[in-house]
Amino acid sequence: MSFDLQLTGRRALVTGGTRGVGAAVVQGLHEAGMQVMATARSAPAHATEGVRYVAGDLATPEGAAEVARSVLQQWGGIDVLVNVFGGSSAPGGGFAALDDAQWSKELNQNLMSAVRLDRALLPAMLAQGSGVIVHVSSIQRVLPLPESTIAYAAAKAALSTYSKALSKEVTPKGVRVLRVSAFIALFAYAALLLIPIVWLKYVLIAVISLSTAGWYVVLRAKCYEVLPGQSGVVVAVTSLANISSLFVPLLLGGIADAFGLQTAMWLLIIGPIALIWGVR
Repeated sequence: MSFDLQLTGRRALVTGGTRGVGAAVVQGLHEAGMQVMATARSAPAHATEGVRYVAGDLATPEGAAEVARSVLQQWGGIDVLVNVFGGSSAPGGGFAALDDAQWSKELNQNLMSAVRLDRALLPAMLAQGSGVIVHVSSIQRVLPLPESTIAYAAAKAALSTYSKALSKEVTPKGVRVLRVSAFIALFAYAALLLIPIVWLKYVLIAVISLSTAGWYVVLRAKCYEVLPGQSGVVVAVTSLANISSLFVPLLLGGIADAFGLQTAMWLLIIGPIALIWGVR
């Protein structure tokens, strides 16, 4: 059975596209036959052949404007915009540790970067009557970690609300606006196992991959919250977790041999459930 998403030749911009989940999205879209442009503060050390890179700091109005200008000059428009850029470097210590500069930095990085880029590139999508915008949200939008990421959580909550409002406005005009997080992964994985439609399974796999890429950072932040002043312990625990993860495929393989592949696959749903429960 052939599987063609009809993405060949379509134009995609991925922010934060030089490492981590952004780099994975770039690679996946490029392999699907799309024209891909990635943006980050600097070009990657090892560029993917066939992918265009443009440097720019999306946390500033000038950087976002320059990236949008480059996209429109080179392509004249865009079909897919994936806003991966974001994160937090705020200090621990709760609300009192965050001054206006820290709040402004978190909002610019996790909310306004997407707002500015959408505002610059969305008119071209509306003019052509089609397009997709993806915003990477976070479970912290509803389950914040007040000790260390209160500003980040607030920015992601605002991003989710903005995404919903934008979706209501532009969906009737042919442009889809999507957001992804761990809650989505929980239901997407169950749907992956239950839905028999092959092409929809591929879509769900892409959603799950995109929405689970940042879980390690969230869980590590939770460790710092419950173990204040014990960063050495957190490093040791997370290192042990990395080592133990090497045995997970072997364990799942043994379960699949004993009870069947479907049973082993259902066990993987423990991942999003544990994340949601653990950071509640």
